[in-house]
Amino acid sequence: MVDRLQRLLSRLAQIMAWLAGLGLVSMVAIVVLDVLARHLAPGFSIHGAIELVALLMVVVGFFGLPAAFDRRTHLNVEVATAAAPASLRRGLDVFWSLVGAGGVLFLCWMALDTGIYLQRTGQVTEILHIKPLVTYGIAAFGLGVALLAALNGALGIAQGRVSVENSTEL
Repeated sequence: MVDRLQRLLSRLAQIMAWLAGLGLVSMVAIVVLDVLARHLAPGFSIHGAIELVALLMVVVGFFGLPAAFDRRTHLNVEVATAAAPASLRRGLDVFWSLVGAGGVLFLCWMALDTGIYLQRTGQVTEILHIKPLVTYGIAAFGLGVALLAALNGALGIAQGRVSVENSTEL
């Protein structure tokens, strides 16, 4: 059962990473097309381009996080722990994974809380009328999946399923 959930989480993180990449390509395309449109037809621009790019930036930023936690490709700066025994490094990795999960949980809660507050005030974006809960909901969803991936990583390290050497080091 746990293996199934871990595979599902990894698959979801992978899909979200692909969506983040697609969002990045879309952002570039929208900006390039908008600049070309303004150059070729002065006074013309793509309606809502800035708001759409801002929304896609949220997708790119927050949908890439789960894959980083799932694949343990976030950066580790090891100064004092490089020569430490594997058991100490494992304990520290679990500890810092849990600290990271706590930070992600806080950010997720803040995103939802802010989105709900702004939604209640009736705010929308000026041109496309995007409701705040859409933007903050995307952020909260990405952070929620990142939280699950961080907790899964901490569990994997604690159980010895994930190597403490399996990370990108600086």
